[in-house]
Amino acid sequence: WLVRLGAAHNDLLAALTWSLGDGGDPEGALALTANLWWYWYVRGHVAEGLVWLRRTLAASSPLSSGTRAAALRGASALARSSGDYAEAIRFGEQCLAMVRDLDDRQGVAGSLNSLSATALAMGRVEDAVGYAEDSLAEVRGSGNQRGLGASLTNLGTALRNLDRYEAADLALREAGGVFQALGDVRGETSTIINRAILERRRGRLTASRECCLEALRLCVVLGHAEGQVDCLDVVAAIEVAEGHHAAGLRLFEVVRAARRRLGLEVSTPDERRDRDAAIKLARVSLDGQAIAALEVAASQVDITAAAIAVLDAIA
Repeated sequence: WLVRLGAAHNDLLAALTWSLGDGGDPEGALALTANLWWYWYVRGHVAEGLVWLRRTLAASSPLSSGTRAAALRGASALARSSGDYAEAIRFGEQCLAMVRDLDDRQGVAGSLNSLSATALAMGRVEDAVGYAEDSLAEVRGSGNQRGLGASLTNLGTALRNLDRYEAADLALREAGGVFQALGDVRGETSTIINRAILERRRGRLTASRECCLEALRLCVVLGHAEGQVDCLDVVAAIEVAEGHHAAGLRLFEVVRAARRRLGLEVSTPDERRDRDAAIKLARVSLDGQAIAALEVAASQVDITAAAIAVLDAIA
C-alpha cells in the first residue's frame, strides 16, 4: 500500500485540490486526509500532510464523526512530528473530546496514546506515563492488538525517560511481540528503535547498535523516513561514545539536514539530551576546518543513502 499510494501521490493531491475547489466536496477531502495521514507520516511528507489536514479540517463540518476524529488525530501526530506541540495538544484534545462524544472506546485509547506521545515530546514525562497507562487500560483485553502495541510502546518510551529501565524494557518487548504477531513492520521498528535507545542509555553499546541496525534495515525497506533518521541518530551517538568523533558528527549532520528537509523534530527528552551531549563532545574534539567540511559534505547526503552506507559497512 505504501508503494501504491506513492505511485498515486500526485493524483491524490489533485483530488484534494479539486474537492476543496471546483468539486465543492470538503467532506470528501476530509475523508481522504483522515486516511492518508499515516502514509504522509511514514513516508516523511509531514509538512505536506499537515497543510492538507489543516485545510480540510477548517473547510469541513465541525460536527462529531469518526472521520473528523481520525483527521484530528492525524493532524495532532503530524504537528507533533514537526515540533508544533501547542497545535498537537489542541488537535489531540479536540480528538479525545470527540471520540468520547461518539462513545468510541478504541478511539479514546488512540487519542490518549497520541496525547501521551505529545506530552513526552514537551517534557511532561509524568503526564505521558499517565496518558499511556490510561490508554493501555482502555485497550487491554479489547481485541485491538495494534492499539495494544502502540500503547505499550508509548508507555515503555515514557518509562525510559524516567530511568525506569526494567519496566520500560518489559513494555517495549511486549509491544514488539504484539506487532510481530500482526506482521506490522512499522510498529515493530518503533519498538526496536526505542529499545536501542534504552540499551544505549544503560551503557550497553553493542546491544544498542545491534537493535538499531535491525530497525534500520526494516526502515529502509519500508521507506520510513522518520525511522531512518531516528536510527542514524542512535548510531551517531554510539560512534561518539566509542571515540569515533568525526564519523559520529558526520552522521549527526546528515540527520540534521534530513530533519530540516523533512520537517521532523527529535521527539523525546532523553533523545534530545543524548544527541546534544554527543554533538558537543564530538565538536570539541575536532578543529573548525574539519567541522565545516563535515557540515558541507553531510548536507548533500540523502538519508536513505546514508542508511544503506551504514548497513553496508557492517555487512
